[in-house]
Amino acid sequence: MIFGYCRVSSLDQNLDRQIDAIKNCGIDERLIYCDKYTGTTLFRPQLDKLLQILHEEDGLIVTSLDRLARSAKDLFDLMDLFEKRKIVFKSLKENIDLSTPTGKLILGVFAVLNEFQRSIIIENAKEGIRAAKERGKVFGRPFKLSSFDYEGLLQQIEKGKSVDEMAKEFKVCRKTIYNYLRLKK
Repeated sequence: MIFGYCRVSSLDQNLDRQIDAIKNCGIDERLIYCDKYTGTTLFRPQLDKLLQILHEEDGLIVTSLDRLARSAKDLFDLMDLFEKRKIVFKSLKENIDLSTPTGKLILGVFAVLNEFQRSIIIENAKEGIRAAKERGKVFGRPFKLSSFDYEGLLQQIEKGKSVDEMAKEFKVCRKTIYNYLRLKK
């Protein structure tokens, strides 16, 4: 039997493009397993389920290597498992044939390049966030209290009002008041 595997990195992403590509290879949709988890985690329940089902000489099709694994080590481990269990693997995008030494070499090159590309994306995102913070961009939820309210809060606390009283007055929870008090330090 030939199975398909699809994965997207978050719940709001769509699997349709991958499912359609695998169905176009003649795979019944009931034989396509899909996960909505980041590739950086090893928690991929549908892939784990599929790996339990695959038998010798079964096939597995993915649209791209990066949909199966995000790290070179994870990909090599899976390819080693497929080779030991004599599972035929095919990646549509990279058009890799693992039955040849050249196919194995190309797999290694693509795996390392995919991991390099991912690390570059992460590094660029971190640099962008750092630059935005340096320009004064504030990340996270907006403050519930204005700076005027914050000053009033501090004055009332210094005068001896309790956190419960301040939470009621500003119509926020106690945790919000404690968070604001922590900003003072």
